[in-house]
Amino acid sequence: MKYIFVVFLLIFLSVSCNPIEKLNVGSDFTTSGSVLVINEGNYNWQNGSISIIYTDSQNAVNEAYYLVNKTKLGDVPQSALIHNDNIYILVNNSGKIVKLDKNSLKLLDEIEGFVSPRYIVEKNNTAYVSDLYSSTISILDLDNFSVIEQISTPKSTEQMLILGNKLFIANWAAGNKLLILDTESNLFTDTILLVEEPQSMVLDKNDDLWVLCSGGFTSIDYPALFCISTQKNEIKYQFNFSSKTFSPTNLCINPTKDTLYYINESVFRMAITDECLPSEVFIEKESQIFYGLAISPDNKIWLSDANDFVENSNVAVYFTDTKLFASYMLGVNASHFYFLP
Repeated sequence: MKYIFVVFLLIFLSVSCNPIEKLNVGSDFTTSGSVLVINEGNYNWQNGSISIIYTDSQNAVNEAYYLVNKTKLGDVPQSALIHNDNIYILVNNSGKIVKLDKNSLKLLDEIEGFVSPRYIVEKNNTAYVSDLYSSTISILDLDNFSVIEQISTPKSTEQMLILGNKLFIANWAAGNKLLILDTESNLFTDTILLVEEPQSMVLDKNDDLWVLCSGGFTSIDYPALFCISTQKNEIKYQFNFSSKTFSPTNLCINPTKDTLYYINESVFRMAITDECLPSEVFIEKESQIFYGLAISPDNKIWLSDANDFVENSNVAVYFTDTKLFASYMLGVNASHFYFLP
């Protein structure tokens, strides 16, 4: 847990273990092809942060937000939205959303007063925000950066996905439903019963929605992976995990949208045409605690190891044959990766 509050730490780690290389903070902090990483930090420690990785040089800058704004980001940054010239970061335990300039990372504005914002999706400059401890979805006007409406939900909400005029919402903690909202009227039009705690979701190349359910914090249900027809709003396939002690998370999909990845202690890979869950491990867990997972537009696997959840995270980048491409030491509890175009 040493050095968690040290700033101006610029770390460059690659497979070849090149020495640390200092980077200058300029007006354009992010560049085309760089990766923004959300480091959650620890609950109530106010040590959440942002890292920037420059994939062309394999350099990394930690505490990027502090370097630019000379203030801490807040308590448990959760996720982000990159939209037009801005980056919106949801800071969970601080109950706020901060708006940054996409290039400089300079703080432009923030909205406080949320209970526990989790995820954000956008359509036509309108954004929907899920919440862990509030049974509401907040609707933002991104032009004015203000809350314009709140919609009541049966339970707390987690990840969301928009397709056409449908907003699919995971009804998360102690919930077992997928909610479907009409984005034209902002009224719920359908509900699909799943199993406890749908957590993450992706769209495949056929516009089928895949939803991963953990089975619940207290293992009420067997975890399950669902494939759902977005046209008919009905379940096409249900794949049940073999044990209630499993806790699968972080469902992702590759750029061609035909291969799924998720963490169940180790990392597993599954084609959307497979008829059962994979039994073969894709990336084997050893001493790591795999925490964050993403697939980049160039089809590399980004995987974070939370270590003991107090020390800084190790992030490894793999080719699809599991050969290591690069590795980095980032902030505490690196969880989400955002790939700048």
